Amino acid sequence: MVATGYDQYLPPQFLYGSGIKMSVVNPLSVKRFVPMKLAHINSDKSDARAIREYARANGFRRYDGKGALQAESLKLLALMNIYLQQRTPIKNKLHGQKVLAVPSKVVHKPLKRALQIVDRELESLNGRWLSFVKLPGKNSFPI
Repeated sequence: MVATGYDQYLPPQFLYGSGIKMSVVNPLSVKRFVPMKLAHINSDKSDARAIREYARANGFRRYDGKGALQAESLKLLALMNIYLQQRTPIKNKLHGQKVLAVPSKVVHKPLKRALQIVDRELESLNGRWLSFVKLPGKNSFPI
C-alpha cells in the first residue's frame, strides 16, 4: 500500500486487525524507482507492477500496526506542528512592531493575545503528549 495523506491510517489498521500481512511504503520512493525501470505507461496495472518490482528490489518492512496511544500521539504531534507554524509569523510580526519607532497598540495587543493563546495550546498539547510517552507498562512506546 502506498501511504498518501490520511488514507494511510485506517486501511492498514483494519487489514492488520484482520490478520492480513502488508507493508506501507513512502510513495516518493516508489515514484523515484519507476523511471529507473523505464516504465512510461500510467495505469493501475502498471502502478501495481511497479510497486511489486520496488518491493522485490528493495525489500519491505512488514506493517506492525499502531496502538491507540501511538496513533493519538501522531495526531497530537501533527496538531502541535500546525500551532508552531502559526506561532512563527505572529512572533515575527510582534518583533517587527517592537523595532518600529512608534509601535501600534492596536496591532500589538491582539498579536500578544494570539501568541499567548497559541503558547497555552502548545503547552497543553505537549503535556498530553508527554503523558502518553511516559506511561509505564504495555501502553507506552519508545520514541
